Amino acid sequence: MTFAIPKSWTKYLLLALTAMFFTSCATGSQASREHKVQRKDSAEEKCLRQQVVNYARLYLNKPYRKGGKDQKGFDCSGFVGYVLRNYNIPMAASAQEMYKEGVEVDIEKVKPGDIVFFGARNRMNHVGIITERSGKALMMIHSSSSRGVIEEDIHKSDYWLKRLQSVHSLMSYPRLKDTASK
Repeated sequence: MTFAIPKSWTKYLLLALTAMFFTSCATGSQASREHKVQRKDSAEEKCLRQQVVNYARLYLNKPYRKGGKDQKGFDCSGFVGYVLRNYNIPMAASAQEMYKEGVEVDIEKVKPGDIVFFGARNRMNHVGIITERSGKALMMIHSSSSRGVIEEDIHKSDYWLKRLQSVHSLMSYPRLKDTASK
């Protein structure tokens, strides 16, 4: 016997899971956040990466809207910017400008939350967020002009594989100071 979760519950379930991550990943003091030392795979980094992915997944099936930057509809860069602003990471308005800001990582070293760019000859025209890397799968969430916000395996799509240009580390984008706790 299998149990199916009604589709209408999915958003609320993901919201509850995200809330659990917010409370379980809280950092110590404001000072430690402002003066943190970047360590490879720190607990804080892993937590941020998972929070970004979980938050992005809350918007699965939202419609595509050209120039869209909110829940009424997203284009690709509007979606990535909307998600990352929630974590005090301001992003440029276009995929090309986002590409100019980050630091590239080797495709074999991508992690959840990293930003993936597509285009041709250093002209980026699409952007998404890596959600998972396991085995041969390289999953991303993005706003597709034909299907809205979806999650799919880059390696199973000839379309995306041909256009894959770069992946930038989430941690290379500057974060604004958290003013909520002040």
